[in-house]
Amino acid sequence: MPTLNYSLSLYGCVTPVSRTGGVSSAEKCDFDYALATASTNTAITLGSITTATWLYVYSDQAISVNINSNTETAKSVLANKPLFISGTSITALYVTNASGSTANMKIKAGGA
Repeated sequence: MPTLNYSLSLYGCVTPVSRTGGVSSAEKCDFDYALATASTNTAITLGSITTATWLYVYSDQAISVNINSNTETAKSVLANKPLFISGTSITALYVTNASGSTANMKIKAGGA
């Protein structure tokens, strides 16, 4: 069963927090995606996964991501700062790039 292991450290809090863990799933996809600048709500498929239970998105440019609908409030992904979501049902991924440069993304997801 594919597993994504992670390590998380939060600084700037009164007390720094560090956690490690992992998420596993029946299927996993792992791919690179180049998103042209000025792309709006580009639908990105997650391979053979119909419902992802976790998602990792990394980009070298600032982008925004919508999960399941392109009309929801977008989640900002800062350049070189990953977005990790787990414990939910993800059926669609929409990405917008208004950075002025091509966004070179790494996307990983797991589910069924």
